[in-house]
Amino acid sequence: MTILLSGGSSRETRDLDERRGAHEIPPPGNGIPFPSSSAAGAGPSRALRFDVFLDDREIGDHRFELRDVDGGVHVASTANFRVKAWILTAFRYEHESVERWQGGCLRLIESRTDSNGKRSTVSGSGEGEIFRVRSGDRDDTLEGCIRTFAYWT
Repeated sequence: MTILLSGGSSRETRDLDERRGAHEIPPPGNGIPFPSSSAAGAGPSRALRFDVFLDDREIGDHRFELRDVDGGVHVASTANFRVKAWILTAFRYEHESVERWQGGCLRLIESRTDSNGKRSTVSGSGEGEIFRVRSGDRDDTLEGCIRTFAYWT
């Protein structure tokens, strides 16, 4: 599968190599807290790991851990990419996110991203038909069933 990411005026293509299948991974580590498997109401979990390619070069991976918790799904995601130019790192991308889904709708999100030194955060939570999201110094209120783009669905 090829995913086209665009930002500003530049566009970069990264391939998720699914031919190798999903790799078993350890639970997410540092950063955003994630409910333990012993949490009340926690059910089965599964982990996915995609190798990420830029042209034919592997530049990192994107990992997901999904857990059934209290009738919903908790998703932890981490992505780490490094593009090297000889011995120097020309581009670095690190992302981690935790999402809570209920009835197919996003109910909570906490994410942090460092894209080559530019840091950003997104946090949001929903109650009823209202979802409030904050990114940097911007607050928005959204209505209805909110969804994010997700490889795991």
